[in-house]
Amino acid sequence: MRWIRWLGFLAGLTLTLGAAAAAPEPALAIVTHPGLEGIAPRLNVLARIFRRRQRITASGGPLVPVNLPVKHPLRRLLSRKLFHRDPEGMRAFWDRQYFHGILPPPVLGSQEAVLRFVQRTPGALGYVARCRVDSRVRVLMVLPLTGLSDRDYARLCRRP
Repeated sequence: MRWIRWLGFLAGLTLTLGAAAAAPEPALAIVTHPGLEGIAPRLNVLARIFRRRQRITASGGPLVPVNLPVKHPLRRLLSRKLFHRDPEGMRAFWDRQYFHGILPPPVLGSQEAVLRFVQRTPGALGYVARCRVDSRVRVLMVLPLTGLSDRDYARLCRRP
């Protein structure tokens, strides 16, 4: 009888460890149009692109970054990684840029909208939860998400 309990314990442990290994780590994927080339996967490069300080590729094509809404958790996390402040903290920056004729990146309402826009727009780049990435876009960079619970990440992974 004792060995049966031991076997049950080992089977349960194997299933638990297998499920933990299969569960993806929460991550944010920077995605681009499949044809977009020549963008270095570095945070300082992304910060320049999303601040609209770099607006063309090395080959002369336009760069078209897009954002999620200000309150979206992925936008908040990316803003902290790139700019070391929340999206609301970027307001003064964008007010100054406006007087130079530079507008912030357009805001799309959902991750699915970002995926569709990036797929259809040459030069486009955006961001989604890594679990939402599919063959329509190319992954430029993956950033680990800190400060987001597994439950909140699971919500971001749900398809509409």
